[in-house]
Amino acid sequence: PTIVVGSAPTRSGHHLILSRAENVAANHARLDLIVKDDGVVMVKVTDLKSGKATSLNGKRIPAGKDGMAVCGQSMIGLGDTTLESV
Repeated sequence: PTIVVGSAPTRSGHHLILSRAENVAANHARLDLIVKDDGVVMVKVTDLKSGKATSLNGKRIPAGKDGMAVCGQSMIGLGDTTLESV
């Protein structure tokens, strides 16, 4: 599954809208959940060239690039907002 995150609805159809979040772009990031063969669930975080900060476990993800982490062990930063994966 894929979750698109931003501060406002757009034609791309956000699944998670952070309307009151500081420094979150209208079209900020994409979260792809991936289940590996061993059952471990990974989250791939892709910055959608937001022009704002996107990070994974405190490490910045460059615009247009992505990072990968294990669900339940990850902190996802979008602007001044932090999401914890569970």
